[in-house]
Amino acid sequence: MVWHRARDLSRRIAHPPSVASGAPGFRWSFVRAIGAYGALAVRCAQSLLSKARLQMSYVGGPFKNDIFISYSHGSADAQGDSTLTTWSHAFAAELETELRKHDHLRAGLSIYIDKRLDRFAGLTEQLEYEARCSAVLTVLLTPDYLRSEWCTKERSWWQSGESTEPVQMASDGRIALIRVLPVKGGESPWPDELADRHRVPLLGFSFHKEVPGTITAPFSSSSPGSDAFRAALGALVGDLGLKLKELKARVDERERRKAESARLAGSDQVVYLHARTDQLDDWSRARDSLQDRFVVVPAQPESMVRDPAALNQLRSDRVKMLSACDALLLVGSSNGFAVDADMMVVGRQDRHSARAISNRLLPCALLDTVGAPVATTDRRSMARALQVDWIDSTRKPWAPELQEWLLEKSDKLGVAT
Repeated sequence: MVWHRARDLSRRIAHPPSVASGAPGFRWSFVRAIGAYGALAVRCAQSLLSKARLQMSYVGGPFKNDIFISYSHGSADAQGDSTLTTWSHAFAAELETELRKHDHLRAGLSIYIDKRLDRFAGLTEQLEYEARCSAVLTVLLTPDYLRSEWCTKERSWWQSGESTEPVQMASDGRIALIRVLPVKGGESPWPDELADRHRVPLLGFSFHKEVPGTITAPFSSSSPGSDAFRAALGALVGDLGLKLKELKARVDERERRKAESARLAGSDQVVYLHARTDQLDDWSRARDSLQDRFVVVPAQPESMVRDPAALNQLRSDRVKMLSACDALLLVGSSNGFAVDADMMVVGRQDRHSARAISNRLLPCALLDTVGAPVATTDRRSMARALQVDWIDSTRKPWAPELQEWLLEKSDKLGVAT
């Protein structure tokens, strides 16, 4: 209904009734139409813009666009060399077509070029937003590009995402340099963003061929020389497709770590409290200390079994339950051999198996219920090597220390993102 009204409004504006036709009160009816539907049309446009800003890219996470294409129109006022502008738009269309031939990029790929500008919004704000929220910066390099203040701003905006929300990802390795026309040294300062740490320019992808005695032009996608364009585009698409896939994996891992960090820092974490049946009293005291703050599983200490088949089933069940938990606690005892075995088998082997299933950190700690007889220098060193932390539960209360331990693990995950 909304769009039908907006459409009717556009028709009335495009084909207003003629005063000569005798239509009475034309001016006032036209003004009333604007008043009735103008605000409605503005709300529709704002809604569309809002939805566009929520559009997700293939890479995902903080990126709205997979690729931002930065290019010069060919003159200082961005209204000159129409041939260069036309080539840039055609390049963007060909690049998108070829990338979408890859199954994994077909649906979610988002490429931005300033051909899609909202003429009711500020130019600077639009381009800054689109550049900062793009995973890969694709630079169409020409002599005009190096002289363009707008292009300098676009690179700066894109790079600002490295240290600002929501991107916060290093810009290294996320620039595709397309050498559209040759650039002679000394014509303009070479941008820092387009060079490595030793100030050596990025190699990029060449889309032109210099022939002595002739004027160099970029490869054309619609001329007899299109084979050269296709070859250059094929090389770019292959590398760019792999780069986007790599970035998506990095973003997915970062988002997973953020989610796990939030879970470890939150409430109602699920803690696997491991003990043997001969440790029932220590296990019960530990469970009672934990139940006010955590969900504790399993419901009882594990039975001691000797049958190989039953032991394999026990470990299989343990791994499945561990994979759904947020942390693993091993209840220590005065039996040093049992402590060592639990750290090796449960804290290392079974924990790693569970992590392979859940892809979670699953931090592990030993609850020292004895003190000096078990907490020897060698055993604590062994625990560190096995990535098993040590919590002294002989001090009361010790449960708050466990909460601090999980917060510390959460902070480390947050830093790693």
